[in-house]
Amino acid sequence: MKFISPAERRARQPAFVPTMADDAARFVWMEREYHRITDPRPFINQCAVARSVGVLAFGVPLDALLSTSKEHAITDARQKIMAFSRIVISPRCSWEQIGRSFNRHYSTVFHAVDKFGETVEHALEPSTDEAIA
Repeated sequence: MKFISPAERRARQPAFVPTMADDAARFVWMEREYHRITDPRPFINQCAVARSVGVLAFGVPLDALLSTSKEHAITDARQKIMAFSRIVISPRCSWEQIGRSFNRHYSTVFHAVDKFGETVEHALEPSTDEAIA
């Protein structure tokens, strides 16, 4: 395993992780950050990037997200990040791939998209002000 200095670790992290009051702001930030990372690197693991960006946005530790915990805050964040992953990277990653990246069965991703898919899509659709400009 390669040693990563603290300076390198800071350089790899996004410059600014905003404090977000609502999920819509989180999803918009996640989409921008996801595309900032993946657009110049088309062969990077899309599921892992979406998961990592979600971890930063929701402030949930990765090991808690991958655990079998049924704590509401963790399951809620996990489902929202799964739904975001499916909607943003839909043609590039299958239900199974997204489920594997969260240590879950693909049917769990179905449930997450049923529960939060519309919320994510609504948050990510461009506003009328942006469409006019």
